Amino acid sequence: MAFAVSFGRPAGTARTALSRMVAAGDVVAANGAYELTERHLERQRQQDAGLQVVDDRWSGQWHTAIAVADQRTVAERRHFRSRLAAERFGELRPDIWLRPAVGPPPTVPAGTILTTGPIDGADPTDLVARLWPIDELIAEGIELRDALEADRRALDDDPTNALPAAFTTSAATVRHLRTAPMLPVELQPDGWPTEDLRRRYREVVQAVQAGLQTFFNNDHTT
Repeated sequence: MAFAVSFGRPAGTARTALSRMVAAGDVVAANGAYELTERHLERQRQQDAGLQVVDDRWSGQWHTAIAVADQRTVAERRHFRSRLAAERFGELRPDIWLRPAVGPPPTVPAGTILTTGPIDGADPTDLVARLWPIDELIAEGIELRDALEADRRALDDDPTNALPAAFTTSAATVRHLRTAPMLPVELQPDGWPTEDLRRRYREVVQAVQAGLQTFFNNDHTT
């Protein structure tokens, strides 16, 4: 529990949190170790996908996902939106979502029509600006990029004490990359920071791993 203490959380609080996570089915305890349940493993897979470099070879085609059912519960609508957002689609209008046809083929929920082909009648750059808050994403990405650079320098100087801030920034970066659209080079606006953000994130992860090794080698075993 010493690792939790380094984040300013008492060991007892960490133990209580783990117990509640077990009770809620978020983790499974076995032989003194804790494992994530499938729901969190799926979230981790989505996060890992956000860290992958997008193949910039784009044919000009788009994936379009359309909800089929007219009558759906609020929960079903929320599930549809969540799944499409996780697959990096942007919402054009209610129940109609699009994304450039790059990266792995999307997986859409049941009751969804998925088509792939060119888009006529709309400028692709204008369409990107309509589907996603591009200016906000650029600003957030640049802020995270700069924070990662500061964390990397701090980890070089004092790896143990710099770990909490680096973890916080890394988690925010993963969330950003998980939701930012996968844009081919042709559709990336000026200042699009995603690839640079991925590179700096990888550098921080390497420094964090070295810092963790230092931390646990210093007899932090409880």
